[in-house]
Amino acid sequence: MNSQITHIILLAFSLFGIIACNSTGPNYQRIGKTNTTGTRILSTPATQDEVIRLTHAVFLDEVPDGLATVDQIHVSPLDGSLVVGDFSIAKKVYRYTADGSFLGSVGRDGNGPGEYVDARDVALDGQGNIYILDVAGIHAYDPNGTFRASKLFLAPDERRNCYQIHAHKDSIYIYSSSRRTSEGVVALNPDLEVQNRFHPFDSRLEILGFYPKRMMTSHHDRLYLASPFGLELTTYTRDGTPQETLTFRESAIDFDALAGKHPHRDRKEFEAEIQKMNRFEMIFAFEGKTFFYQSDMAQRRFVPGVILPESKTMVQLPEFKLLGSKPDPHQPLIVEGLCGQTKDRLIGFVANPDLIAHLNKELPGFQAPPEGIVLLFLEITLNPDLVTDTSSGGA
Repeated sequence: MNSQITHIILLAFSLFGIIACNSTGPNYQRIGKTNTTGTRILSTPATQDEVIRLTHAVFLDEVPDGLATVDQIHVSPLDGSLVVGDFSIAKKVYRYTADGSFLGSVGRDGNGPGEYVDARDVALDGQGNIYILDVAGIHAYDPNGTFRASKLFLAPDERRNCYQIHAHKDSIYIYSSSRRTSEGVVALNPDLEVQNRFHPFDSRLEILGFYPKRMMTSHHDRLYLASPFGLELTTYTRDGTPQETLTFRESAIDFDALAGKHPHRDRKEFEAEIQKMNRFEMIFAFEGKTFFYQSDMAQRRFVPGVILPESKTMVQLPEFKLLGSKPDPHQPLIVEGLCGQTKDRLIGFVANPDLIAHLNKELPGFQAPPEGIVLLFLEITLNPDLVTDTSSGGA
């Protein structure tokens, strides 16, 4: 099974998912108060076990036909049950108890009530309701997986391409694009009524059509959105009021040079620009910090790290890796992908038998069956004394 890193590299360098570009250059607008000066990019010599600690693991006792990877996972605030989404292969959503016992599927393929076509993301609100995003819109289910309602963005005045979904308390956010509106985020209530539209869609995605794997996260009453192209993080209140944009490094891609070019006919030009990609691929907000995975295509590497918003500081953790598809004798903790979070834990998964055997050998007290899917719950800590000012930040 390929890891998320392999998936992203193939996505970028094979130009998978890139759509034909417009004949004109992109129109990009920053949001809210921008802080470029004052931001810092730091590093730390901390080892993996000084930053990330495995607190517990859950083995999924039954893997339905087709479930091969975990792209998204949520923990119900009601009973701790698990909602698991595989959008790479099975394109379905499943429910498990808190200890990993299989409960069943949520919805199914089709065009009828409670059915979806090409499911691509899932979210849970503060009441445990489940929301599945597909190519046409959003489908709502109660905490037990019973269908409630659908909202399809197919009407001429609201037709949009839906990319990602995120829920926080009683608000549901969809990151999408539309030819009729410039806003990139649609906010809905649990009844799927549109409450607001905000955050102008980054039209540079019309030139390079692949986006970060997890570009929305939230904590308390704040929503965080990562830029699809630079090391940039924008903060909103729950109602969509912009607060601040932290720019640690702007995109180096020359989008004007790509305007009017075709991703296949002008493949070399596209590949040259993609190699300048440096952005947050995944973000997870916790109390006082946001954990991230950063792609640095020029160095062909993926760097974990932590953003400390109050001090406008981004701390890279380059001395260890967390994601991987093969055992590493120097790193006892390796996960195939990061797929979710709780209030204070990061969630990863392992399904590769070799990696499971590696974890069984290297981690004290860890013992999982040799085949299946294992969820790992990880605590993230960062000792300020281990942060050193060895690299400058800013745009």
